[in-house]
Amino acid sequence: MNSETLEASLRQLVGGSNVLAGPPGGPALVVRPGTTEAVAECLKLFHGQQAPVVALGGLTGLVHGTHTPSHYFGISTERLNKFESFDPNTRLVVVGAGTKLVAVHDFAADHDLRYGVDLGARGSCTIGGNIATNAGGNSVIRFGMTRSNVVGLEVVLSDGSILTDLRGLPKNNAGYDLKQIFIGSEGTLGVVTKALLKLSRRPAGTASVALALNHLDSALVVMEAIERACGHTLLAMEIMWNRYFEKVSTALSAEPPPLPLGHPVYLLAQVEGMDSGEQAVDSLVGALEGIDDIIDSALATTPVQESGTVRNSVREAGFVIG
Repeated sequence: MNSETLEASLRQLVGGSNVLAGPPGGPALVVRPGTTEAVAECLKLFHGQQAPVVALGGLTGLVHGTHTPSHYFGISTERLNKFESFDPNTRLVVVGAGTKLVAVHDFAADHDLRYGVDLGARGSCTIGGNIATNAGGNSVIRFGMTRSNVVGLEVVLSDGSILTDLRGLPKNNAGYDLKQIFIGSEGTLGVVTKALLKLSRRPAGTASVALALNHLDSALVVMEAIERACGHTLLAMEIMWNRYFEKVSTALSAEPPPLPLGHPVYLLAQVEGMDSGEQAVDSLVGALEGIDDIIDSALATTPVQESGTVRNSVREAGFVIG
């Protein structure tokens, strides 16, 4: 089968509008199947012709993981973007791999819940891409990497075989946990088409603090004190060098940063209160009492303060806090 015949077969499978010419310097063709079965049929064709394929998600990665030479083909998940099902009792939701991360967060918020993975690229990155890269993000301390938030997967192998485990059993010791093999595999073992994600209860409020410190040892002391005092309510924590803090704080807004520039080390921490926002504030304040190494501090106790100072200084720029 030559390339023209292959293209014609792909158009017959997914429709002419869903087979696109690749961009300059990119793949020969990009195909956009709309179902798991269509993904399987496309991969069967590619497999039969021994044609190399790269799975394409939101294309927000910065390490060229989706770099596609001109003799390769791209298979995009952007049309696999549906919310398939939701169980409010187990708080489990099935989404297509092409679903944007921000859509999952919005869906969770509509049900007074939240999803544990959050990234600066949330508006563009996809769940399939997050799974392929085992994305971390802002709340790793609290929720772990992507693999900790995925309960089940549907995956298509290179020969078109479909593996499905979307049952969501909370206790399952029946053999290999196959989903963990595919999470973080960068699409080398198969193309994820659906994912069963776990959502969790939203906190009543959060509190964030930015601290200025003289040296790294002081930051480590403070981190240990916060972790010990706050336990599982600790959502995010990050040490930043002075040049990093200055760059991030000044790149986003003309407003002054939450702390003066020029200190050697800065530390950000965010704590959640499951019963009240005041609970989060009390946890943070209590954790920092009696620590002499803190030069200066800025405490954000409302969502407006957090979005305008501490949180905005890193999260909206896409930098990791956690």
